[in-house]
Amino acid sequence: MKCAILSIGNEVVEGFVLNSNATYFASKLNELGIKVNKHLTIIDTETEIIAAIDYLNKDHNLIIVSGGLGPTGDDITKESIAKALGLTLKIDEHELQKLKDFFKMRNYNYSSVNDKQALYSELDTILINQNGTANGYYFTKDQVVYCVLPGPPIENRTMFDSFVKTLSTEEVFEKDLYLINIGESNAEATMKHLYQKYPQVYIGCYMQDFGINYRLKSTNKQQIEACFLDLKTIFKDNYLCASKDPLADFVNFLIANNITISFAESCTAGLAASFIASIPGSSHILKESIITYSNEAKQKYLKVPLDLLNNYGAVSQECAQAMAQGLFEKTNSDLCIAITGIAGPDGGSTTKPVGLVHFVLHYKNKNYYFVQNFIGQRNLIRTRAAKSIIFETYRLLQQTI
Repeated sequence: MKCAILSIGNEVVEGFVLNSNATYFASKLNELGIKVNKHLTIIDTETEIIAAIDYLNKDHNLIIVSGGLGPTGDDITKESIAKALGLTLKIDEHELQKLKDFFKMRNYNYSSVNDKQALYSELDTILINQNGTANGYYFTKDQVVYCVLPGPPIENRTMFDSFVKTLSTEEVFEKDLYLINIGESNAEATMKHLYQKYPQVYIGCYMQDFGINYRLKSTNKQQIEACFLDLKTIFKDNYLCASKDPLADFVNFLIANNITISFAESCTAGLAASFIASIPGSSHILKESIITYSNEAKQKYLKVPLDLLNNYGAVSQECAQAMAQGLFEKTNSDLCIAITGIAGPDGGSTTKPVGLVHFVLHYKNKNYYFVQNFIGQRNLIRTRAAKSIIFETYRLLQQTI
């Protein structure tokens, strides 16, 4: 089944509204193994809508349309699709009465401009709108299935979810691998032979803020399992977890093993702790977060010696070690993570360039030291630094527990 998604609305084309509908529809269809190979966004004119329908139905057998089902003058999707396909629309008296009742129950005056929302053809199956007045609908014409939905996400999600349940599909199996400390091109060169070895497995590579997510899909369970094991073996030095959400995996791992964690952050300024706190259940394991941005704060809260700062600087292995030790003495957390670096755009030097970040993890009376040189703008460096130490910690714990 080949699918296209058609988004209609001047506000979407002109950039005033983010097209989250297309993302949502595509992701849900992808889970069902339905290939979405085209996204098209157009303005609210009859000419554009008719041309889009004529264009898409030539090589697609499923077309998802959103936008333009309301009562205003530019809501002409329903009429334009009917014209494109030679369908006759008539008022559905039952739906018209429901519209009038909707307004009456809310003490709103009913206007006849709303009548158009009760127009349907004899082919249409109505999808009830639980959060508004514009129902969606679907129908089949010339072996092409059309699903037409209102634009607001709060209204169309439930309708779309109901519609996709009507689609007959094969069971699709999925697996994820998350890799760190390897670039996309190197990863591709290492595993490209697997495309030929597993022709029934779709292997998708998705770059993240820090790491690579390989997503596997197939209707053949044996092939996807074998492909997963091959990838895990090939990338044994970079493999983090079998998940597309390693942050959640890490937090759940800490909870399951009753391991507490605290952070002392300089250049990331609480970002690493914030990532952990964004995961439900993190309150069970996240004890404290201390932002020691200045040298004075490092001395005040973590007891970093002044002579150490003068001799080695705040951006150094020695400072990170002192921060981690001070954090442990203050919090007694199982995991104490210290981060110090240069996020830029200023402050770098030849020996300590922008993007240099030192990390120390204190765990079971032992310090583990990491250093990275990140590239990118300030906030990207901060994000990569925060996720880097979280994921390195996760991998270390998996090896030691």
